[in-house]
Order: sequence, then structure tokens, then C-alpha cells
Amino acid sequence: MTTDNANLLPMDLSKQIIGYLRQISAEPGYRLTERALAKQFDVSRSPVRIALNLLADEGVVEAKESGGRFLAVDQKELEKYAISAPANPLGDLYDTIINEQIAGKLPEQFTEADLLRRYDVARGLLMKVLGKMSNEGLIERRQGHGWRCLPIINTMEANFKSYEFRLALEPRIILSDSFVVDKARLQRCYNLQKEMSEGRLQYMSSSEVFEANAEVHQMLADFSNNDFFHEAIRKQNQLRLIMENRAARHAARMMDSCQEHMRILEAVADGNRTTAANLMFSHLTKASQSSFGLAKLSFGS
Repeated sequence: MTTDNANLLPMDLSKQIIGYLRQISAEPGYRLTERALAKQFDVSRSPVRIALNLLADEGVVEAKESGGRFLAVDQKELEKYAISAPANPLGDLYDTIINEQIAGKLPEQFTEADLLRRYDVARGLLMKVLGKMSNEGLIERRQGHGWRCLPIINTMEANFKSYEFRLALEPRIILSDSFVVDKARLQRCYNLQKEMSEGRLQYMSSSEVFEANAEVHQMLADFSNNDFFHEAIRKQNQLRLIMENRAARHAARMMDSCQEHMRILEAVADGNRTTAANLMFSHLTKASQSSFGLAKLSFGS
């Protein structure tokens, strides 16, 4: 794969597509459409097309004479590809800026010119990273000129308040009167958590672990058919992205988390929503206690 700036978005997308295919446990022959992937990653179809072509060059995707593109490898090969994939300048710059934001080194307000001087990178690359951060709710454009950092969970107090909010909300979501289970989505989510608990965790990046675990909570919020619940959990996932990415490096806690997720999903699948709600409360309580310990290490307090 090439690494010139013009191809950075497709390159990043190709890695995200790999992560998505691993997340849903896609089997060889799974059909990949530009339209569905563009919607999944909130981009136009053009970079998706290029990304699929890049994956085709690597033998991950194949185009058939009958039309369409399909996954050509199994999950084990996808894991190998994810591990051996070339470095991604977009991801590297993103991580650098995020780490400075966590450490309080990034000014609360800044301009593109400020960051171009600070990181000595191409403007096109910087704009893609800023766009990604904006989409994730980490920064926003100021009226007229420049950018502003938005609140994130990067302090002990914010971490505590986030879990306090989630403990009050997420068990209640499962008990919602409008709660309806999408059995296929539930099964995909459960299968991934099971695979992670059986060893797949060691092959996954921190961001992939976070995305897989965040999907459990977002999925249950979506099952509520309540837009307010959906948006509240989506925002929480954005806010806790940074802290949870760090927590994902701690394999022992992540293994426990997968098993707790599985028990919650099993109860939901069996129709035992009261049990599932209680398990969710227990899961978030354990996660908060573990997270506080990790936060002390991360924040130096």
C-alpha cells in the first residue's frame, strides 16, 4: 500500500474495514458493498472504493465476474493482516495529538497553523485527523477561526462522574418498555465477546477492543428504541474513548469484562431482562473500580 497523503484516508479506511470484519466475525464470501461501508464509516463512496481496491491488492478482498466484492480470507488470516498492516501516518498523528490532549499539553483553543508548526506535518494529513477528532466529539470548530477542545474523560473526577451516570442509566435501559432485541445483532456481538475471551484479545489493538466492548453497550441502548438512550450512550462512548483505550491494554480486566458482557447478553437472549440489568449494574461497578486504579496510573495521581 502506498503512503502518500492522497491515499491516507483510504489506507485508514482499509484498516477500519478489517477491524469491522473482525468485529462481526465475517466469513469468507461475505459481500462488501461501497454503499454499506460508506454508511458504516460516514464517508463518501470514493475512498471506500479505493480502500477495497487496496484490500484486493493484498488478497483480502476478491472481485467476482458476477459483480460485487467479497471477503476472500478467514478470521485467522484477517488477524494476521491486521497485525502486519503497514504503519498509518494518520493513526500515528491522531495518537500523538490525543496523548497531548490527555496530558493537558494541547491548548484548549488552537488553529490549524498552530498544529502545523507544532507537529511539522502536511496540511492534508492534519485536516483528516482534525476531521476524525471532530466526528468523535473530541474537538469542535470555533465560530470564525480555529478549533476548541471539548470535555473528555481525562481526570479522576470526570471518570467517577461518568460511571456514576452510567450506573444510573444503563441498567434502566435494559428494562425499557420499548426494548426489542435484534437477535442477529445480539448473536454477532456475543460471538465476538466469546472469541475475545477465548484468546482473540491478544491479537486485537486497544481501539479494536474498545470498539467491540462499546458495541455491547450501544447495542443495548439501540434495543431500547429510545433516541435519548441511544444518544446518551453514544456520547458516553465518545467521552470515554481515551480512558478506555488505555484500560484495554490491561488484559486481565478485559478478559473479565468479556465474560461479564457474555453473561449480560445471555440473560437478554433468554428474556431475563431483570437479571441482565442486575448483571449490568455489577459489571459497571467492577469496571469503575478497576478503572479508578488504572486512572491513577494514567493520570499520575
